[in-house]
Amino acid sequence: MLKYKLLEKVGKEFIYAYYPEGKETSAGIVGISESGNKRLISESEADFGGRYAYHAMSGINTDKESGTVAWY
Repeated sequence: MLKYKLLEKVGKEFIYAYYPEGKETSAGIVGISESGNKRLISESEADFGGRYAYHAMSGINTDKESGTVAWY
């Protein structure tokens, strides 16, 4: 599970902070463009192997400023 929050929109790209397990002291940052391109800007120090970054880039809803992504 991760929480996310929109930091800013730069041109056609949304920049989000993601928080593994909701821990706001361990933020990572991803960019998601309107065209669907995704990039990891900064990996969270709590994100071993990039699992949370992957879920952030595939699960963040750019129609929302914040939310939660959960998986099984």
